[in-house]
Amino acid sequence: MGVDQTAFSAAAQQAIGEKLAKAVDAAGLRVMLETAAHATEQALDEGRNREQAALIACHAGCSACCNLNVAALLPEAISIAAWLRERENHPDFTPLAAKVEKFARYLRWVDDEERIRLRLPCAFLDHRGWCLIHPLRPLMCRSIAATDPEQCRKSLDITWLDDEEPVMLNLEQKFLYDEAFMHVATALDRHGLDSRSMELHTAVQAFMECPERVDEFFNGARIRL
Repeated sequence: MGVDQTAFSAAAQQAIGEKLAKAVDAAGLRVMLETAAHATEQALDEGRNREQAALIACHAGCSACCNLNVAALLPEAISIAAWLRERENHPDFTPLAAKVEKFARYLRWVDDEERIRLRLPCAFLDHRGWCLIHPLRPLMCRSIAATDPEQCRKSLDITWLDDEEPVMLNLEQKFLYDEAFMHVATALDRHGLDSRSMELHTAVQAFMECPERVDEFFNGARIRL
């Protein structure tokens, strides 16, 4: 049993393109991204048996890998920024927005290896280690599915490069989400939109501090940070 990757790729590409063609605002972009994530999850659910599903060690509240740099497509950043602005009257909004701004400044020039050494958890984790933006989390976050949580934690708890250990991942899940990410980027290109990805906090902060950048994005401008 396994996923028919050719069929998945064709179906996902078509669905993403159709939703993007109808998107005129942040809500439309979120629908497009939800379509990409749903198509991937559906393919995974249909293609793996119970034993394979049991190998996924990731679960709610596990934030072992949430100290990595995450590449976010601009529609993902726009959707998250819009979600945050919808909650600007909530008492938790101000500290979270300030934390995102701080992380954006600090992590802008931090490479992947240094980010791991810093052991700096994502700004979107709450005090329990739960993801505050879980329904909107980027495709690259969704792609990581460790099969051994202890090994995952150990591999990320490094001091020197020579101490690195490999992480056992569900490669099919990573492949399919990588494909979904690529199909979204390709669809953006076809519609003349900025298809680059950026570090998550940096990208979200860009649209938080300048909401007018959303209009620039839909007008086909290259977003400047």
